[in-house]
Amino acid sequence: MNTKSLLSATVVVLCLAASASGAAGRQSNRPNSSPPDQQSADPRLRTFSGTVWQNDGKFVLRDEAHRLWYQLDDQRWAARFEGKQVRVTGTLDRPGHAIHVQNIEEDPIESK
Repeated sequence: MNTKSLLSATVVVLCLAASASGAAGRQSNRPNSSPPDQQSADPRLRTFSGTVWQNDGKFVLRDEAHRLWYQLDDQRWAARFEGKQVRVTGTLDRPGHAIHVQNIEEDPIESK
């Protein structure tokens, strides 16, 4: 098998593996789980929903559905969404209960 054929075969196997892991992610019933396309990039990446508030001078994400508060590591970005329903994509630092923010966007469903 030449190098080009081997590379093509490897790409096919990786695509099949990614497809299988995406299907498994769609069947998950975990709350706040991130979309399958985000899970394939970084398995720790999650999407959190809630409202951005200030608590003791720091911006936090308040998740009323689960009665949780998360520190947000990107304070300047979070400040633009104060008081708004948002979706925050990032990784959770469990000991500090902080989200390492990768993206913040206003939640179009909750903001109507």
